[in-house]
Amino acid sequence: MANQRNLKAFVRYDGSGRVVAGSLILRKQKPKVGRWQEIQGYACCNGATLTTTVTTTITNFQVKIFCGGTLTETLISGQNSSSVADLVTKLNATYSLLGVFSTTGGTNLTLVMTGAQVQAICPNSAPTFTVTAVPPVTTTTTTTVAPTTTTTTTAAPSTTTTTTTAAL
Repeated sequence: MANQRNLKAFVRYDGSGRVVAGSLILRKQKPKVGRWQEIQGYACCNGATLTTTVTTTITNFQVKIFCGGTLTETLISGQNSSSVADLVTKLNATYSLLGVFSTTGGTNLTLVMTGAQVQAICPNSAPTFTVTAVPPVTTTTTTTVAPTTTTTTTAAPSTTTTTTTAAL
């Protein structure tokens, strides 16, 4: 059969909810007999090409993946980039499961994803992404120390000394 895009792909499920091996069929409508579920039939052509803008050098870069505008993943690399080309090299080496990163020059960064990658990351909405520096971590430590009191008493002559010191 020729590549007909008007056909839908269906798989059959058995009584325990598993896909029946070899049950993939292409039809215009779902079969009437059995438990059939439509699946994505042409994964090769349902990919996505995403573009974002980055700064030329990024310290400790992170990749954020959004599905339908909602943040779903934050991937922190712990690496620094000295240029956009260097960033592309490091992204492809570190996050190749997301797709193929490239640049057309300047500060534009492109991510090309296959249909399977889009389906795995954002099955119900369109993906977008950003690459930014991880914000610096600011740690504030507050120590509250109660003062200590030391009392010294000597017998003769009768003297009492009280010293209050804050312990550190």
